[in-house]
Amino acid sequence: MVNVMKIIYIIAITLLSAFTNALSDPNYYMVFDAGSSGTRLSLFEVIPAEVNGQLPAINRLILDQSQVDDYRVKPGISSLIDNPEGLWPLLDQLFEKANDAMLVHQIDPADVQVYFHATAGMRLIPEAKRNAYFSMIKDYMIKRTPFQSIQTVSMISGEQEGTFAWLAVNYDVMVGEDSSATKIVMDLGGASMQISANLGINPEQYNLPYTTFKVKGNNYHIASTSFLGFGLNLVLSRVSNYWQQTYNVCLPKQYTADYIDNPAYIPFSYAACERIFLHYMLSRGEYNANFRHIFNLINSRAELQVTGLDNFYFVMNYFDANSPQELVHNVQARCSGTEEADVPFLAGSFTIERECPKAIYLLSVYQFLGFDHINPKMDFYRQNWTRGVVASIILEQNP
Repeated sequence: MVNVMKIIYIIAITLLSAFTNALSDPNYYMVFDAGSSGTRLSLFEVIPAEVNGQLPAINRLILDQSQVDDYRVKPGISSLIDNPEGLWPLLDQLFEKANDAMLVHQIDPADVQVYFHATAGMRLIPEAKRNAYFSMIKDYMIKRTPFQSIQTVSMISGEQEGTFAWLAVNYDVMVGEDSSATKIVMDLGGASMQISANLGINPEQYNLPYTTFKVKGNNYHIASTSFLGFGLNLVLSRVSNYWQQTYNVCLPKQYTADYIDNPAYIPFSYAACERIFLHYMLSRGEYNANFRHIFNLINSRAELQVTGLDNFYFVMNYFDANSPQELVHNVQARCSGTEEADVPFLAGSFTIERECPKAIYLLSVYQFLGFDHINPKMDFYRQNWTRGVVASIILEQNP
């Protein structure tokens, strides 16, 4: 009888140990952001909480910025839909980098869940053609990579993208001690812009659709609004095409535009350029109601905290600005030529040619949302919305 009890005890301890190890083992996620201008791959590790009932931590496996840049390829997948053979070498580059990361972190690719999400560029493609393309991408992964736990290859809506962006920024706040201090999140991609916010205890007053997450007894009513056609690259392309000669006032004074009949130094005008972008935004009448609702939301907050992602970060960082007020000052100084020695504008450089109009477009967005009347506390992150995909999975698994 004693021996039987010992055997039962040993089995119980073994099972308990196995169960404990399973709970403490991290989970791994690979998330693709297949945007209009390029595809980015992010790798995440989810560490179970040490205390029962708490939500796990989400860690990025790639932290060094020079390495992060290696996990992006151009152009966007939508530009290769009629030439898919051109896509496979680009994806090969990403999966080779991912394989290297697996070796460094001693992770079995079979343990990595793969989420491939396409965004604004693919929203402009007909559904049947889009789905056939996604099937080809999934077949490529199955046949040519060791990552076989493919959860989805699909397009997400702009509203989903915005919700993921909000979760990417606010997940740590939701699971932390001060769960009330969430931020409004603005995410500016190449073809679309998303603005997402927690509507608070009376969400219906803002006339915005929302999704509710319940964490630690708190309800988060997240409204995510997407503005297709308001992404940075698409806006600049449309504005420069529609108002080519007038658009010259948006270019830095040091730049000589070779497409002008009589090339001359540009008469940069901040006010004239801003009017062009505000006119473009107002001309998109289908979005005016949503902008009004978001304006009311923003201006109803006694204390406003805003995080800007993606192109908000890149433009603000380029001009060494941490607020709309600093951006106004630095744009007026640099683009008008009063700080010529400090500005790396080079004639014939299309990328740098566009930095001044990029900044003025951001300032037009800030003005449209009422930031010129308030003084929001703002920060800007280089990371995108992919972390929010993992956060949403965790919240779905822990209702």
